[in-house]
Amino acid sequence: MDMKTLAAVLAAVTLVEAVVLYLLYRLFPQIPSTRNWAIGGACMAAGSVLFVLRGIVPLFMSIVIANGLYLLCYMFMLHGCRQWLKRDIPWRMSLSFLFIIWTPFFFLAYSHDYLAERIFLASLGMAVFSYWAGHELWIRNKNSNYSEKLAGFFFLFFGVIFFLRTIHVVFVEAEVPEFMQSTNIRDTLAYLTGIVGHVGYTAGFVLMISTRLQNEVKAQLVTLFEANSKTDKAIQEQRNLLTMISHEFSNPLATIKSTGDLIMLQAQDAPELKDQVGRVLRSTNRLVRLVDNVLKKDWMNKELENPAEQEIDATKLLTQTCQEFEVTLVNDHYDSIFVLANKEMLSLVFSNLISNAKKYAKDPQTVTVECSVAPTGQLIVCVEDDGPGVAREEEERIFEKYYRGSTVSEKNGEGVGLFFVKEIVERYHGKTELIQEGMTTFKVTLPCIPEGAP
Repeated sequence: MDMKTLAAVLAAVTLVEAVVLYLLYRLFPQIPSTRNWAIGGACMAAGSVLFVLRGIVPLFMSIVIANGLYLLCYMFMLHGCRQWLKRDIPWRMSLSFLFIIWTPFFFLAYSHDYLAERIFLASLGMAVFSYWAGHELWIRNKNSNYSEKLAGFFFLFFGVIFFLRTIHVVFVEAEVPEFMQSTNIRDTLAYLTGIVGHVGYTAGFVLMISTRLQNEVKAQLVTLFEANSKTDKAIQEQRNLLTMISHEFSNPLATIKSTGDLIMLQAQDAPELKDQVGRVLRSTNRLVRLVDNVLKKDWMNKELENPAEQEIDATKLLTQTCQEFEVTLVNDHYDSIFVLANKEMLSLVFSNLISNAKKYAKDPQTVTVECSVAPTGQLIVCVEDDGPGVAREEEERIFEKYYRGSTVSEKNGEGVGLFFVKEIVERYHGKTELIQEGMTTFKVTLPCIPEGAP
């Protein structure tokens, strides 16, 4: 392969390098090093193009400017490597060295007699910057990873090659062939090592960024895990405290309620006392319900976290619940419909829906429960009542914890029953819906266990 082809290949490689480093800068501007590497890549690409265009562009451009760009490339690469390691950029030292090396080119550019001097100066400058960058990444960096060692190796490699070239030009007279007509094996090797070196340290930069991002993600995951653990612990402590307080309230409330009931029986002839005791009992009953809901929620959380799931005959359980609440069950001739669930949890779903319907129905005798199986193999339970329903704008919120619709605000309740229903049903991969078409219907859908399933 002739020198022109090798020079063109090297220029193409440096152009690709410049594009890759620019993309790294655009993708990861938060990493300061990428900016200096992108500038260095652009300088190298521009210098290589000017060098290939020698004979087309003025000598000042292809020699003075091109060599200056080469030196700037390695200087910015060095600065990027130091930034990567969170070290100060030696602007004064590097710019002073650059000025000393580059200034003579303005006087040596126009004669072949000074070819050796130009090679010496350019090689010395690039050797110092390259070796310095490699030393920072690998030798001085005691905790360097494989990607930093890879990039550092290629900079050290460039540094050694440039130093050898500097020594060679001192002891061996430089040949002055026609431009790009050299047949010297050393020049061929110089181009080939340049191509390999540029590909090598660019790949090293990409791997360095990839490795750092992976480490940052791992660190963030560890931090997130620790935060989640602390949050879970705090939530558990809060639950335990709330449960303990609720337990402590249970006995005093029971005493207050029983005493109030006794006083109420003895206050039949004292209307004022009866009214005051009635207020106490109503408040006590409300507190009892609150305590019961807290304890129920704590129990439900434990059950859902470690559910003892088994095959439940939903038809049988629903029939028993309807009998307890004295409501009508409409069953489409299904003797047994099995679902995989916790019996206590499923019983809570049915009882909450039915008790809600009876509480809010205009006529509790109209409450109807329907049981069927959808063509898709799902259990469908619908609880229907003739109550005031739910305002359209409140339908999406009716399953929220502690939310009570405006149409039932005069009724006693804490707004947790439907929340429990939805949470339990979703735990068993089911769905809860509100349908208002004349009557108010709450529909629960749960997956059935197919007949003959093991």
